[in-house]
Amino acid sequence: MRFQYHPLQPGREIRALELECGEVDGTVKGKLVHVDLNDNSEYSALSYVWGSGGKCSLIKCNGRDAEVTKNLAEALRHLRYESGSRYLWVDALCINQQDVEEKSHQVALMKDIYAYAKDVVVWLGPDEEKMAASLFKEVEEVMALIETSIENNLEDLNKLQSFPFAASASTIFEKLFLLFQREYFTRTWVIQEVGLTNSPLAHWGKSVINFNKIGLVAMACLKYFRQTLSSLGYLREFERAASLYQTYLP
Repeated sequence: MRFQYHPLQPGREIRALELECGEVDGTVKGKLVHVDLNDNSEYSALSYVWGSGGKCSLIKCNGRDAEVTKNLAEALRHLRYESGSRYLWVDALCINQQDVEEKSHQVALMKDIYAYAKDVVVWLGPDEEKMAASLFKEVEEVMALIETSIENNLEDLNKLQSFPFAASASTIFEKLFLLFQREYFTRTWVIQEVGLTNSPLAHWGKSVINFNKIGLVAMACLKYFRQTLSSLGYLREFERAASLYQTYLP
């Protein structure tokens, strides 16, 4: 039997998923709890794409079976803690999608739901290529150079041209290209979610980085290596990622 929703109170009450701890390959279990946006509740808001193809997975919610998209099930498996529960706001579960009136009211609250969250978690998908950790390390190194350059009135930013990825044979362009091909970067509506927090955290498999750093590195690559990216056939993906980031800049 599918789990049943308990009605929300009028006003600013929402549901949050109390996600139980577990290993990545274990069954996802959790329960829905009611919280009020005015109470400064500690929850993370999930920004993700539902996924295409109609593939679904079963998780346990409130002790009952709940059908979610395959991408969401993967996200919950990776995002749960190894010990202790965590609280997530997930639109597909926390809103009763069959209740038109509730759905309309909750959608109207979404701006506040993301703005009031302690953080916004960006799910980029599982790391099938096993390269997220090495790519994020390289992104951090580039960001360190960018931040130093900004402190020095941008005079040192030209050093990017001699950074290890300046050579067209470097793998960082290919890694970023594969990242920017992911469905998340093709959805313009995610801007309204990540743009409501100062530090959205991007999760690619088990690797984590500040989402803003990915956007800044995409912009730096376009500025200094546009010709190389064009010759590699990567230009469109880099432009799309940079545009996504620039759109929600304050």
